[in-house]
Amino acid sequence: MGEEPDAGAPAPALHNDGRRKDSSSLRSSEGQAWAKWLVVTFRIKVGYSGEESEFRMAENAKEREATASGGGEESAAPERKCAWRSDRLPKYQCKGPVSEVGQLCILHSDDAEKNREEFRAKLEEKKKAGDFDFRGTFFPEAVWFTGELKQANFSEVTFQGQADFSHATFLGQADFLQATFQGAANFSRARFQGAAHFLEATFQGAAYFSVARFQGDANFRGARFQGAAFFISSRFETEARFRWTQFRKEVSFVRSRFAGKAHLEQIYLSGTVKFEEAEFGSAVFFRGPFYAAPTDEEEKEKGARAEARRQPIPPKLGFENVLLEEPGKARFEGLDLRKTTFAGTNVRQI
Repeated sequence: MGEEPDAGAPAPALHNDGRRKDSSSLRSSEGQAWAKWLVVTFRIKVGYSGEESEFRMAENAKEREATASGGGEESAAPERKCAWRSDRLPKYQCKGPVSEVGQLCILHSDDAEKNREEFRAKLEEKKKAGDFDFRGTFFPEAVWFTGELKQANFSEVTFQGQADFSHATFLGQADFLQATFQGAANFSRARFQGAAHFLEATFQGAAYFSVARFQGDANFRGARFQGAAFFISSRFETEARFRWTQFRKEVSFVRSRFAGKAHLEQIYLSGTVKFEEAEFGSAVFFRGPFYAAPTDEEEKEKGARAEARRQPIPPKLGFENVLLEEPGKARFEGLDLRKTTFAGTNVRQI
């Protein structure tokens, strides 16, 4: 006779047909129940619907299998970005892809022979998108900008040909800091609704600002005009600043109006500064000394020799028939005015 089962032992698990389940089958059933409990708990805690959670789990499983087997598509090599860096803003980084040659994009490449069609296409693309951030761009040919330019930034650019902004309207601030105009720069009848910054800009050809309207501050501190400069009948509605500015040839402010403060301080001159029939509606400051404009060779000199050449000169200022609406606020300080003419101008209260 077989041994009788222990009365205290649990009853063996049975299949539906009454057969006894073996230990491996029992363990499998317990594992399935445990897995179902995990799935239900996951759905409740994460908040996914059943279909969504199962889909996510299946996709994750596929990704794990692909990783384990070394399958899947190879990741594409990252696109190389333009290496141009700003001297003024070291943190600025161009996001454009590099051009066919070199480490710079088609805009920043300073190759005079760079692909013209590609350059023009990119230029028109930015214009149509209303994107006028061209800082550091090298323009290898003449360009023309017209219409409305919002938040225009042409800092550190080089215009190898003529740059024509005549009749353009600058919405917001316009930056031309350290810009280089190798050809003529035409801003005739341009309108600057915000501040206009031309600090340390270089004009190698003639510069035309006639009938331009500056509704915000106009700052030409440290700018170099190597060719003639024309501000004829221009309008400065707030402050106009010309400090340490170089005028190597003729400069004309004839019939211009300075509604706000006008600062002309420590200017470098080679010729006459003409102010005939100009109007000053507020304070005007002519502060010396004024110096002789250096040549290209002299400008490269450093140290004591350069300082020796930096001698004050009596400037030639054409101040005939000028209207000083507040003559008591006109100041001529530290200047030798022997070569300045004041015919027709009320200077008694200066």
